[in-house]
Amino acid sequence: MKKNAGFTLLELMITVAIIGIIASIAYPSYLAQLQNTRRSDGQAALMSLAAQQERFFYDNRSYAGSIGAGAAQLNTSNQSPEGYYNLSITSGADCAMPNCFIGVASATGAQAGDLDLLIDSRGNRKLDADGDSFPDAAEEDW
Repeated sequence: MKKNAGFTLLELMITVAIIGIIASIAYPSYLAQLQNTRRSDGQAALMSLAAQQERFFYDNRSYAGSIGAGAAQLNTSNQSPEGYYNLSITSGADCAMPNCFIGVASATGAQAGDLDLLIDSRGNRKLDADGDSFPDAAEEDW
């Protein structure tokens, strides 16, 4: 009698179950890593925004209050190069315009679940954990 070569249904089901378990563990980790990788898009955009603000301050003796094409506005794009973040300029209680600025990169699109990134005129770079668009000392640096 000749033995059949191949896999039984039980062996295939066990293999599929093992692959499913591995995938359910690996996929969330992959998404988190992808989010961290895309974060560099927002960081680069904020560094560029801060450099442009310093040039604006040098020319005008005040920081630009917003992004746009007006006389008191920073003439740059309000979106990061890869499009994962929208950029804006704001101020806070102890960081009032025109002597101080806070650049905010708000996650959008595929990056929408990420925290906002912040940079201010003092060089503080923070992940906005509390959502107040102000770099608090307790928030994590990026």
